[in-house]
Amino acid sequence: MRQFQFRVGYENFALIHVSLVPDLHGEQKTKPTQTTVHSLRGLGLLPDLVRLSVIHLHCLALTSRPDCMSPLSTAAS
Repeated sequence: MRQFQFRVGYENFALIHVSLVPDLHGEQKTKPTQTTVHSLRGLGLLPDLVRLSVIHLHCLALTSRPDCMSPLSTAAS
């Protein structure tokens, strides 16, 4: 990716880092995201944008709970 970034130029390249942030009982754990950004920087890649998606771990097994449904699934029912 770094070679491609040099080839097309910085103004034509955007590095977007997408990361999953687990939510454990109302506390969001960002350490995994911090670690991956640190690893990317070690490779010479600095994300232009970081997109975080929060997943509520209690919703993995209980998807029928109203507070766990996404807006799309709520609108479809």
